[in-house]
Amino acid sequence: MLLRLCSKATMLMIACVYVLTSASTAASEKLKVSGFIGVGYASTSDNNFLGQERSNVSIFEMGLSANYRISNNLTFTGQIGKRKFGESFTDENPRIDFASLNYFSNALQMGEQSISLGRVKVPAGFYNVSRDVPSTRASILLPQSVYLDIFRNSTLSVDGLQFNTTNDVFDGILFIDASIGRPQIDDNFNQAMFGRGSKGDWTIDMSTSGHISFENDTSSLAITYSHTDLDYEAKAGDSIIYIENVFEIPIVDGEVEIKTLTLSAQFNFGQLEWTTEYMDRKVSVYDFVGNRGKVLRPQEGYYTQLRYPLTRDITVFTRWERFYRNANDKKRQRETVLDAPLWTEITTSLSVGATYRFDRNWQVSAEVHTVNGSAWLPPFFLTTPESAESKDWTLSAIQITYRF
Repeated sequence: MLLRLCSKATMLMIACVYVLTSASTAASEKLKVSGFIGVGYASTSDNNFLGQERSNVSIFEMGLSANYRISNNLTFTGQIGKRKFGESFTDENPRIDFASLNYFSNALQMGEQSISLGRVKVPAGFYNVSRDVPSTRASILLPQSVYLDIFRNSTLSVDGLQFNTTNDVFDGILFIDASIGRPQIDDNFNQAMFGRGSKGDWTIDMSTSGHISFENDTSSLAITYSHTDLDYEAKAGDSIIYIENVFEIPIVDGEVEIKTLTLSAQFNFGQLEWTTEYMDRKVSVYDFVGNRGKVLRPQEGYYTQLRYPLTRDITVFTRWERFYRNANDKKRQRETVLDAPLWTEITTSLSVGATYRFDRNWQVSAEVHTVNGSAWLPPFFLTTPESAESKDWTLSAIQITYRF
């Protein structure tokens, strides 16, 4: 099954695992190599979250990472990854998730500081920096109310500069991070925003973000803020397709400004872990359709999640979440291009799942999401028939992961 899922490029990555692992054995003090392979299956009862309506798709995730210690204060870290998970979440080719030079110091005499240059991961909430590795995620599908998978690649990392400091305070650890750089905008982002009728190009201004978190033995608290500007240059024939060859709206040049605030809290009550996060995203859209000027489309999402280890190897979770595609109009009192129902811009979900770690390096996860509404669905810029197919639907997934 694995060979059938792998492309030639992916097979090359497997060969790299062998070569780099051998190199790591020869120079284990400086070079550390790790990686993962995850295969699985996902199915939806309705809607196009994974692609076509009522999709059944295979899941494939692979990553190969390396950490090379150049000196006591300087390291290189990087990861090549590839992902297949529905139409809007699939990488056509292997991609560099992150790759950076990292300089560490305690020059401030208050914990450890580091400066990273290159493609750096961006901390956001609890799960953004670990969402690329299946065995470190809380579930196969992260809470879409805060971590929309249709924008995964554009939020995972930036090409630029990052500074962080770690300090011991109040019987806990305080972590502060600041990043500036260009996010990774790919074809998946374009298709998620406008659908298959858009072929234009994005010009990305610098994205900035700040993340502060505090954790101790029983709790973790975090706040994240990011600001991104993107300019779109339309191509001839660009359009948002409502009904193909019948109702299509031309797209012109435009700009999107995104400001996102995420508040996160996690508490441990014995073995029970309770996590809740809230996301407020201000999206300002300029032009695009009919030179209509600035339109504010704020989004809002939140979830609450419980995880509990039934045994040393089996962990179960349950999660409730809600997401508003347009938080300015939660009760749909404004006119829309199409007379789409309210549930096309609101999604509420209840999820249950379990993970069985049957070996130190192996785990299998399974989960079911019962969903009301279709605000998770692409295209994301305007409601189209693709996001108005069915109000109630389910998503189920199973995945086995090997990590080395």
